[in-house]
Amino acid sequence: MKTNKIIAGVSALVMAAANVCAVSAQSVTEEELNVPVQDDTTVSAPADEEAADESITEAEKPEKPERPEKPEISDEDKEESEDTEKPERPEKPEIPEDAEQPEDIEKPEMPEMPEGPAHEEIRFNEDVIQAIKDFVDKISSLLPDFSEFEGFEITDGFGIKELKDMFRDIIKANKENAKPEGHRHGFEEFTGLKKFEVSEGNDELASEDGVLFDKDKKTLLKYPAGKADEEFTVPEGVETIAPHAFDGCKNLKKVELPESVKEIGKGAFEDCENLEEVTLPEDIKVIEEETFKGDKKLKKVNKPEKLEVIKDEAFEGCENLEEAVKENVDKHADRVYGDVTMDKKVDVTDLTNIALHVIGDKKFDEDQTVVADVEDDDNVNLADLAALKMKLVGRDKVLGPKPAEDILAVEETEEAAE
Repeated sequence: MKTNKIIAGVSALVMAAANVCAVSAQSVTEEELNVPVQDDTTVSAPADEEAADESITEAEKPEKPERPEKPEISDEDKEESEDTEKPERPEKPEIPEDAEQPEDIEKPEMPEMPEGPAHEEIRFNEDVIQAIKDFVDKISSLLPDFSEFEGFEITDGFGIKELKDMFRDIIKANKENAKPEGHRHGFEEFTGLKKFEVSEGNDELASEDGVLFDKDKKTLLKYPAGKADEEFTVPEGVETIAPHAFDGCKNLKKVELPESVKEIGKGAFEDCENLEEVTLPEDIKVIEEETFKGDKKLKKVNKPEKLEVIKDEAFEGCENLEEAVKENVDKHADRVYGDVTMDKKVDVTDLTNIALHVIGDKKFDEDQTVVADVEDDDNVNLADLAALKMKLVGRDKVLGPKPAEDILAVEETEEAAE
């Protein structure tokens, strides 16, 4: 993570500063450490004698006797001294373990270190402190603190492509903490983002009340995670809630969607830690994967009239759901488009059963009819057979209603191309 790099860099500078301080401590002047030590055995001279000593001139001071010169030792004498064996030291007598140890012997006390500037504190050199400040300032200017992000201003020339490029760079720089497959943009990093501001001349994007939309305001792209409001009503006319649109919003408690909304993307309300209530439009047929995953305080979600399928992990971690909602989840979670045998997998057996139904040899109940309509045209016919066959042979075919497109996603193909 970027923060780890900053901490590592600052740690290195602090270690360098500590080394400088260690050297600086050793170079303390003798004057700082020169603490006078009194000796009880020394007798100070009277004042008269000190005055008498000062009156003696240097000429009257006695000359110091010269030291006698050391006799020179010849090479022969050196060789003889080397040949002479040195007497061995007597071995210390062994003291038996049972022997009593003297208790009256007092151990000598360790002398106390004199108090002085060098022992009171160690200070960083001013140059080292300034170097640390310069380093932190430089890093802070290069890597913004996303947790304190206030607003995101989008100018005329900044569009979908530029957003994707920015998210791709964030994900690459933060691969260890990037969320798993499904999160293909970098908005989850902007935990402190409070509003979007898009210029009126922008050709692709728009904003309203701090929320990011496409230009026509048909798709709600992103609600800022740090926005302070506890309740939000999606404007009338919005048709699509983009994948991860409300992901990570920490203050929202209640969200209401208008009847104009037809699609809700994967993970749209994931990890909204304080979300308690959501009102869904009646025409919603599918609650996609991970839509409310991790919303621990979520209690109330209405059942849309046309709801057909609740996909895997849509309500995972929602521990406080009302009983009526839980029953609804359990019923619709058993349905998988194309799985007319209700065995949680789509295979040739399902294809055969749908073929028999099309020619009139097999009748379906309500649940089977719902999941057999993989083309989402309110009728089970040859088009559904063709679509299911394409899926079984490995073609990239979506069964059931088309999911909301994540137009801000960083595509795998784009990453691979780089």
